[in-house]
Amino acid sequence: MPNARRPMEFGGHHPELLQVIRDEIRDTGPLPFSRFQELCLYHPRYGYYTRGRGIGREGADFWTAPEMNPVFGELVAVQLAEMSSLLGSPGDFQVVELGAGTGSLALAALDAWQREASPLYRERVYAIVEPSAGLRRMQEEVLAGHGDRVCWLEGSPTDPPPGVLLMNEVLDALPVDRVVGRAEGLEEIRVGWRDGDLVEVPCPAGENLVEELRLRLGGGAGGLEPGQEVELRPRLPDFLAAEATRIAAGYILAIDYGDMAADLYRRPRGTAMAYHRHQACEDLLARAGHQDITAHVDFSALSAAAASAGFQEAGMTSQMKFLLALGLAGRIEALESENIPEKDRVIRRLGMTALIQPGGMGEMFKVWIGARGAPAQLRGLRDPFAAF
Repeated sequence: MPNARRPMEFGGHHPELLQVIRDEIRDTGPLPFSRFQELCLYHPRYGYYTRGRGIGREGADFWTAPEMNPVFGELVAVQLAEMSSLLGSPGDFQVVELGAGTGSLALAALDAWQREASPLYRERVYAIVEPSAGLRRMQEEVLAGHGDRVCWLEGSPTDPPPGVLLMNEVLDALPVDRVVGRAEGLEEIRVGWRDGDLVEVPCPAGENLVEELRLRLGGGAGGLEPGQEVELRPRLPDFLAAEATRIAAGYILAIDYGDMAADLYRRPRGTAMAYHRHQACEDLLARAGHQDITAHVDFSALSAAAASAGFQEAGMTSQMKFLLALGLAGRIEALESENIPEKDRVIRRLGMTALIQPGGMGEMFKVWIGARGAPAQLRGLRDPFAAF
């Protein structure tokens, strides 16, 4: 963004966080965008997620699918139950959700298993890894009714169980580096301080980013057009390798917005966006600590990182096809026979159909599944339209 004073209606930066950022810029020079994003979202005291702000509540900056309608979590629970069955229904099977947000997905899954008297509804079947103390307190309150069926994990396991590593809208918030194609070579967009505000600082990209882009483009050295911007996540393999140690045999189930590399890097501009009170904002440097910052997931990079961690891609599908394959159409039809006020019926139907809206969440969000020592033929990956 041009170095201009941001209007007051944008809201200001978090003051203590801004001082941390300014001090680091003073000591080290302009920050890689990934470092700026890391501080904004995950600073131990002042980070946006650390403070648990703006997620799935009144005055929230965004909602995730589980907050929109519990049927999302109920159908994910159907897929999780099948995964347990395919692993032989081990008594120590565990779902490990990374970054569980408000706990809505966990609540819907556990509620469903409880209603069905599922054998999965037992002690410590659902584990959460939550770095935010604020969000953990929220999750503990939301999930209190399920007692010891849910637990929170600290550190790395010494004897991991079979299970599923579950990530719903987690990867999009992993910090990214931003690069731009130029006639003279690849340029990195860093974050500096000038004239009393945060500014974008262009500088030559390091060899690590040049190589990362080459990998993402399949070996093409000059793949970006002049002015074309993309985001890279060089730390994704290390992140996934560390988190994958939480389960032995089993699955990775990732739900997020993004594309395969061939489609993602065809765009003329990057996908990084900020969100504040349900409004998208292209000024990524505004409201540091007070707005979410995300970028689309490169599922090709995810598949490669998972393979390095021992997981082979079982398949990828759209959220629409995933939910329909798991029975969403039948649940929408069942609303007609429920003894509820018509207004409630309409509201529930709208909430369900929004999850599979073509051109919206149904197609923008993808479901990626990897398997390690487990069968890859899964109900959620079937084509629900194959019979037509």
